[in-house]
Amino acid sequence: MKINSYDGTEIHYTSEGSGPALVCSYGIICGSYHFKYQTSYFKNHYQVIHYDYRGHNKSQLPKNLEDLTIKGSAYDLKAVLDDLGIEKAILMGHSMGAAVNMEFYRLFPDRVKAMIILCGSVTNPLEIMFYTDITKALFELLKLGFLKYPETLNSLWQNLPAGIGQTFVQRV
Repeated sequence: MKINSYDGTEIHYTSEGSGPALVCSYGIICGSYHFKYQTSYFKNHYQVIHYDYRGHNKSQLPKNLEDLTIKGSAYDLKAVLDDLGIEKAILMGHSMGAAVNMEFYRLFPDRVKAMIILCGSVTNPLEIMFYTDITKALFELLKLGFLKYPETLNSLWQNLPAGIGQTFVQRV
Protein backbone atom coordinates (compact mmCIF):
# COMPACT_ATOMS: atom_id res chain seq x y z
CA MET A 1 0.00 0.00 0.00
CA LYS A 2 1.06 3.61 -0.49
CA ILE A 3 0.09 6.78 1.35
CA ASN A 4 1.16 10.41 1.27
CA SER A 5 3.01 11.58 4.35
CA TYR A 6 2.95 15.02 6.00
CA ASP A 7 4.92 16.67 3.16
CA GLY A 8 3.36 14.75 0.26
CA THR A 9 6.13 12.14 0.05
CA GLU A 10 4.69 8.79 -1.03
CA ILE A 11 5.41 6.11 1.58
CA HIS A 12 5.08 2.38 0.86
CA TYR A 13 4.02 -0.06 3.56
CA THR A 14 2.72 -3.59 4.05
CA SER A 15 0.59 -5.15 6.75
CA GLU A 16 -0.03 -8.83 7.40
CA GLY A 17 -1.58 -10.84 10.17
CA SER A 18 -3.99 -9.66 12.83
CA GLY A 19 -3.85 -8.72 16.47
CA PRO A 20 -1.90 -5.98 18.24
CA ALA A 21 0.16 -3.82 15.86
CA LEU A 22 3.88 -4.62 15.61
CA VAL A 23 5.87 -2.19 13.46
CA CYS A 24 9.24 -3.34 12.10
CA SER A 25 11.67 -0.49 11.36
CA TYR A 26 14.82 -1.65 9.55
CA GLY A 27 18.31 -0.16 9.31
CA ILE A 28 19.67 2.23 6.72
CA ILE A 29 20.17 0.71 3.23
CA CYS A 30 18.24 -2.34 4.39
CA GLY A 31 14.69 -3.50 3.82
CA SER A 32 11.83 -5.46 5.28
CA TYR A 33 13.66 -8.69 4.33
CA HIS A 34 15.70 -8.16 7.52
CA PHE A 35 12.57 -9.12 9.45
CA LYS A 36 11.68 -12.15 7.29
CA TYR A 37 11.77 -14.70 10.10
CA GLN A 38 10.27 -12.42 12.74
CA THR A 39 7.38 -11.60 10.39
CA SER A 40 6.78 -15.28 9.64
CA TYR A 41 6.58 -15.99 13.37
CA PHE A 42 4.70 -12.92 14.67
CA LYS A 43 2.07 -12.59 11.93
CA ASN A 44 0.17 -15.48 13.54
CA HIS A 45 -0.63 -13.31 16.59
CA TYR A 46 0.13 -9.71 15.57
CA GLN A 47 -0.56 -7.29 12.75
CA VAL A 48 3.01 -6.96 11.42
CA ILE A 49 3.68 -3.69 9.61
CA HIS A 50 6.71 -2.84 7.48
CA TYR A 51 7.22 0.57 5.90
CA ASP A 52 9.95 1.90 3.66
CA TYR A 53 11.65 5.08 4.81
CA ARG A 54 11.47 8.11 2.56
CA GLY A 55 13.91 7.60 -0.30
CA HIS A 56 14.34 3.90 0.51
CA ASN A 57 13.16 0.95 -1.55
CA LYS A 58 9.56 1.57 -2.72
CA SER A 59 9.03 4.92 -0.98
CA GLN A 60 9.50 8.20 -2.78
CA LEU A 61 12.41 10.54 -2.25
CA PRO A 62 11.09 13.78 -0.68
CA LYS A 63 11.05 16.81 -2.97
CA ASN A 64 13.04 18.73 -0.36
CA LEU A 65 16.12 16.70 0.63
CA GLU A 66 16.24 18.62 3.91
CA ASP A 67 13.22 16.47 4.85
CA LEU A 68 15.30 13.29 4.48
CA THR A 69 15.70 12.94 8.25
CA ILE A 70 15.04 10.65 11.19
CA LYS A 71 12.28 13.04 12.27
CA GLY A 72 10.72 12.89 8.79
CA SER A 73 10.72 9.09 9.00
CA ALA A 74 9.02 9.26 12.41
CA TYR A 75 6.26 11.41 10.90
CA ASP A 76 5.98 8.87 8.06
CA LEU A 77 5.40 6.14 10.65
CA LYS A 78 2.62 8.27 12.15
CA ALA A 79 1.04 8.58 8.69
CA VAL A 80 1.15 4.79 8.24
CA LEU A 81 -0.44 4.15 11.64
CA ASP A 82 -3.08 6.81 10.95
CA ASP A 83 -3.86 5.23 7.57
CA LEU A 84 -4.34 1.85 9.25
CA GLY A 85 -6.42 3.36 12.08
CA ILE A 86 -3.95 2.18 14.73
CA GLU A 87 -3.83 4.18 17.97
CA LYS A 88 -0.97 2.30 19.72
CA ALA A 89 1.75 0.01 18.38
CA ILE A 90 4.68 -2.06 19.52
CA LEU A 91 7.77 -0.72 17.76
CA MET A 92 10.66 -3.03 16.86
CA GLY A 93 13.65 -1.18 15.43
CA HIS A 94 16.96 -2.44 14.09
CA SER A 95 19.95 -0.10 13.60
CA MET A 96 18.56 3.17 12.18
CA GLY A 97 15.08 1.83 12.95
CA ALA A 98 15.92 2.19 16.65
CA ALA A 99 16.62 5.90 16.17
CA VAL A 100 13.44 6.36 14.10
CA ASN A 101 11.36 4.61 16.77
CA MET A 102 12.94 6.64 19.58
CA GLU A 103 12.13 9.84 17.67
CA PHE A 104 8.57 8.61 17.11
CA TYR A 105 8.28 7.99 20.86
CA ARG A 106 9.65 11.48 21.61
CA LEU A 107 7.04 13.03 19.30
CA PHE A 108 4.07 10.72 20.03
CA PRO A 109 4.59 8.91 23.37
CA ASP A 110 0.90 8.04 23.73
CA ARG A 111 1.02 6.02 20.49
CA VAL A 112 3.69 3.57 21.72
CA LYS A 113 2.66 0.42 23.56
CA ALA A 114 6.21 -0.98 23.85
CA MET A 115 9.59 -0.79 22.10
CA ILE A 116 12.14 -3.40 21.12
CA ILE A 117 15.56 -1.98 20.21
CA LEU A 118 17.87 -4.29 18.22
CA CYS A 119 21.51 -3.29 17.68
CA GLY A 120 20.66 0.37 17.41
CA SER A 121 21.40 3.77 18.78
CA VAL A 122 19.24 6.64 19.88
CA THR A 123 21.52 8.98 17.92
CA ASN A 124 21.98 9.42 14.19
CA PRO A 125 23.35 6.07 12.95
CA LEU A 126 25.45 7.79 10.28
CA GLU A 127 27.65 9.18 13.05
CA ILE A 128 28.57 5.78 14.48
CA MET A 129 27.92 3.13 11.79
CA PHE A 130 30.82 0.68 11.41
CA TYR A 131 32.62 2.49 14.28
CA THR A 132 33.49 5.43 12.02
CA ASP A 133 31.96 8.66 10.80
CA ILE A 134 32.84 7.94 7.14
CA THR A 135 29.24 6.88 6.48
CA LYS A 136 28.14 10.43 7.27
CA ALA A 137 30.50 11.74 4.56
CA LEU A 138 29.30 9.07 2.10
CA PHE A 139 25.68 9.99 2.83
CA GLU A 140 26.40 13.67 2.15
CA LEU A 141 28.10 12.68 -1.14
CA LEU A 142 25.05 10.62 -2.10
CA LYS A 143 22.80 13.55 -1.23
CA LEU A 144 24.84 15.86 -3.48
CA GLY A 145 24.51 13.31 -6.28
CA PHE A 146 20.73 13.33 -5.84
CA LEU A 147 20.73 17.12 -6.05
CA LYS A 148 22.72 17.11 -9.29
CA TYR A 149 21.22 14.02 -10.98
CA PRO A 150 17.93 13.37 -9.13
CA GLU A 151 16.10 11.33 -11.78
CA THR A 152 19.08 9.12 -12.64
CA LEU A 153 20.12 8.34 -9.07
CA ASN A 154 16.54 7.91 -7.85
CA SER A 155 15.92 5.40 -10.65
CA LEU A 156 19.12 3.52 -9.78
CA TRP A 157 18.34 3.56 -6.03
CA GLN A 158 14.74 2.37 -6.51
CA ASN A 159 15.88 -0.50 -8.77
CA LEU A 160 18.69 -1.92 -6.63
CA PRO A 161 18.27 -5.68 -6.28
CA ALA A 162 16.74 -6.87 -3.01
CA GLY A 163 19.44 -7.87 -0.56
CA ILE A 164 22.14 -5.54 -1.90
CA GLY A 165 22.20 -3.64 1.41
CA GLN A 166 22.74 -6.88 3.28
CA THR A 167 25.54 -7.87 0.87
CA PHE A 168 27.16 -4.45 1.35
CA VAL A 169 27.04 -4.71 5.13
CA GLN A 170 28.55 -8.21 5.08
CA ARG A 171 31.50 -7.01 3.02
CA VAL A 172 32.28 -3.90 5.12
